[in-house]
Amino acid sequence: MVGIGCSTFGGSNSKTVANLALNYAYEQGIIYFDVARSYGYGTAESIIGKFAADKRGKIFIASKFGILPPPSFPFKSTLLAGIRSIRMLPTIQQSLKKASAKSLTKHVFSPQLAEKSLNKSLKELKTNYIDVFLLHESNLDDVLRDDIKYVLEKAKEKGKIRSWGGTFYGRQDAQIAIEKRSLDVVQLSFGLDNKYSLLTNQKDNRIQIIYSILNYAKNTNSAQSSNILAHIINIFPQLKALKNIKELLLFVAFHSLPRGVILLSMSKPEHIDRNKLICQTSILTNDELSRVIYILRQYFTQF
Repeated sequence: MVGIGCSTFGGSNSKTVANLALNYAYEQGIIYFDVARSYGYGTAESIIGKFAADKRGKIFIASKFGILPPPSFPFKSTLLAGIRSIRMLPTIQQSLKKASAKSLTKHVFSPQLAEKSLNKSLKELKTNYIDVFLLHESNLDDVLRDDIKYVLEKAKEKGKIRSWGGTFYGRQDAQIAIEKRSLDVVQLSFGLDNKYSLLTNQKDNRIQIIYSILNYAKNTNSAQSSNILAHIINIFPQLKALKNIKELLLFVAFHSLPRGVILLSMSKPEHIDRNKLICQTSILTNDELSRVIYILRQYFTQF
């Protein structure tokens, strides 16, 4: 399925924008919503909680711990208003974003924090359970800690969470976690390699979440990206409706994953509609899709 990433809600996107996006996505059949304690400087979970109040049994909510929002941020509203309103001065906008990002405390993993953060998330989300609970930007050593595992397994027994795992930036760590089969959930960034090919076993019920797809092409210039897309469309003209390399990567990601969640940050109805359409369009055979991936690998060096 396609899931909505809510990292900007309560931050660079106001509560009004967030609520419009959430409700529109739900009306379009999207039922997976990804949030974290730190999103929106600690406010995003409460936005999701209000939205989910009358839909709780119909949607999936994922939250994370390990990055702490600022404990006290007296000028937050002024800063957020500045980030949202400054459109003509990108340098100042980037400076504000960097300043706000530095106010977060990252990679804080302990059994005490896991329990405290979970209870805080449950309160903010106004629910008695979270479907997916993740260590935020974790590495392999973090997710394999016995003391943290003990707390999270106890939370599962009590019904506070349905499943847990890690969000990995390092794809090598994600691969080892996949092979160890010790986690309910493996969330990893998109790549053109086969890092999640081991999850094709139909008896494997773990949740697979792929994110950071649209950022994958950021290191290529527009001319290079256009050449890649044109070359592939020349071979597979049925892909001519795709407008850019990002849409091609989204198409590849969605149709390469046997099952799971493709996570996208979307706040505008037109983006939700477009991304949903791309994912729902199945116009290549598996062999053709494999050939597209092979061609893309020749252009990208990240795999």
